[in-house]
Amino acid sequence: MNTKLHSTKVFNFRHWTRKSYAVFQSLKLQIRIATIAVGIILVPSLQEAVAQKKLRHESLEEYDLDTMEVLGELTPQLAKELSRNVQIVSVPAQSNLPIPNLQSSINSISQIDIRQRGPNDIQSDVSINASSFDQVQILLNGFDMTDPQTGHHSFNLPITFNQLQQIQLLSGSGTRMLGVNSFAGTINFVTKKPKKNTLELDANAGQFGLIDVGASLGLHKNNLSNFVSVNRTSSSGYISNTDFIKYSLFYNGSLKIKHSNLEWQLAYMDKAFGANDFYTPKYPNQFE
Repeated sequence: MNTKLHSTKVFNFRHWTRKSYAVFQSLKLQIRIATIAVGIILVPSLQEAVAQKKLRHESLEEYDLDTMEVLGELTPQLAKELSRNVQIVSVPAQSNLPIPNLQSSINSISQIDIRQRGPNDIQSDVSINASSFDQVQILLNGFDMTDPQTGHHSFNLPITFNQLQQIQLLSGSGTRMLGVNSFAGTINFVTKKPKKNTLELDANAGQFGLIDVGASLGLHKNNLSNFVSVNRTSSSGYISNTDFIKYSLFYNGSLKIKHSNLEWQLAYMDKAFGANDFYTPKYPNQFE
């Protein structure tokens, strides 16, 4: 048997050819592609490096400064030694102002910025000195009412503006004694302390089905005082999904024993409201 050997022509690749027939030139050919690695090493001039080093030393000058003494002291660890800046707003002094709710009552304080979502204390974010709403602590007669989940609901208080005696704002370094939530400051709402037996009734009505009714009872005998309030507020909403209804019940008792004062309180609130555009216009049907 005779075997025929076919030799294939080897073609060395040099460059690309941008011709319409270039692809047919490689038919039945063995293409050899090779690359050459080229390395370039840059060696700076020794004379130039020495000149730069000499110039750098000539441009530096040394100066001897006088001894500086820094004086300071540690932050006081005792609560009684902390500096406190307390601003007190008397609610009876605001009785002649057009203040319908708790939100508007603190909006007049220069350090506070309150962003309201909905009327009649439905929801609001409180800021002190440009802080976030999670850095403000809300107290009611000294009891912490800050929401542990989110500061959006820290203003859910079971009282109305007419049932307040004063508002206390604590800011500065003295707020840290009250906890981590009072990073920027603390707002304390103080309810009325009856010195005699009293009964107050409040009723308001307005557009969009607004009904706001409340009653408060104050009982005082010897060293014991009791304060009870009941409130109901509802509205059909000014636009779609802005309706709300709120029930609240509050009780506060205090007893003076010699040089001490014992105080206790109970509170209940049930609130439901439409949160249209409260957080984002993407979900207008949110309800809480």
